[in-house]
Amino acid sequence: MGVIVFCAGCGGLNPSGSGDVSGAIFNETGDVVRGARVWADDNQTLSNSTGGYVITNVRNKFDVVVRAEITVGGVRYFGQNVARIPTDARLKSLNIAVYPDSEQATIEGTVADRTGLAVEGAHVFARQNNGAVVSSSLAITDSDGHYRIEGLKSGQEYALVANAQGFDSDSDVVTLNQGEDRTENFVIPDATGNVPPPPTNLSATSWTSPKEVTRSLQLSRGIEAIKRMLDPRRTSRHVAAAKARDSATGDVIEVDLFWDRPDFQSLLGFGIYRGPDPTALTGIDFLRDPLSDTYEDSDRELTQGQEYSYAASSLSTSYTSHGHGESALSSVVHAPTLGQVVALQPSFGPLTFHWSPAYGAQQYEVLVYDQYPAVGVPSGFHFFSNQTTDTSYVYGGPALQSGKTYFFAVLGSTNDGAGMTLSRIESFVMP
Repeated sequence: MGVIVFCAGCGGLNPSGSGDVSGAIFNETGDVVRGARVWADDNQTLSNSTGGYVITNVRNKFDVVVRAEITVGGVRYFGQNVARIPTDARLKSLNIAVYPDSEQATIEGTVADRTGLAVEGAHVFARQNNGAVVSSSLAITDSDGHYRIEGLKSGQEYALVANAQGFDSDSDVVTLNQGEDRTENFVIPDATGNVPPPPTNLSATSWTSPKEVTRSLQLSRGIEAIKRMLDPRRTSRHVAAAKARDSATGDVIEVDLFWDRPDFQSLLGFGIYRGPDPTALTGIDFLRDPLSDTYEDSDRELTQGQEYSYAASSLSTSYTSHGHGESALSSVVHAPTLGQVVALQPSFGPLTFHWSPAYGAQQYEVLVYDQYPAVGVPSGFHFFSNQTTDTSYVYGGPALQSGKTYFFAVLGSTNDGAGMTLSRIESFVMP
């Protein structure tokens, strides 16, 4: 097992150096936000059509505050998060949820050890318990042990966890009122030094999406809505990297990982491992978030027609760069990446759907809607066909209305569902 290497206590930071930070911007429903201004110090960018952003050459320092804002219909939405960025490296998991200014609240307080001394550099996480946005908001305590998390959503229940290397965790659950500035203090005991158990029930699903999702907001949201219908776990996924852009082959490929967190008081976070086979796994990312239970691998180097192996580990607050405090790896799971399925125009008399086959797909389904699918919009009528190994399907669902426009997409998959590929969303008018 390779060792996950990360800046645990900031000793490896070079204040004169710089690094990159990337992630995704979400709204309160978990939908990605396009065109948000994202900035850290003097560096800024706009989130792309899939909510992803990358800020380069961010000066390394103890607390890098990354902020995001967008104005929609005259209403300003704002959010922020905190990062510590390794020199000449990219932090890939700084996601930010934005909420209307009028619906925000704040949590602040102190973190102390059991003797009452302030703990500097402790991490305080706040994550909504409603399942819409799993990515945690983070604050890091200063020399007085003080922290402050702004831009939280009022009226929502939040799980709070405070921990630091060499200490166990303290936790609480709170519901915030509109405009509230809540004080929450934590006392964290000394770490036990025990090794945590690994994550359990790890699963992996790869998705190949049409390359146009990086240029069309409507298509991006439509494809995401279909994915959430097919796998409701995506509603609460933790996008731990900037949303995928075109891969080296031109398609958008991502792999979703889900697991069950261990019940362990000194949990620091999780290591993510990937390799071409189970014997060649290497650490690709560290989630410094004990509340994480999902990860999206959207590495641009993922290519279609490959099978990737994944595993995850748990890291305790006594973790060192030599691997002490890291669990054994979870069970290894596999994710085959498929080629792109292409939907063709249907024929009529009877209504028949056609498509070009995708590399690696073993079966297909046709998905029909009476309105363009979108995240957060009721789906209305939708019909999912039976699975077929052919490249055409004669419609066998409820009667369709003459003269009405319908929308459809083709889903290709492996027999075990570990590999998925979606076509563009196309339309037709029923004769």
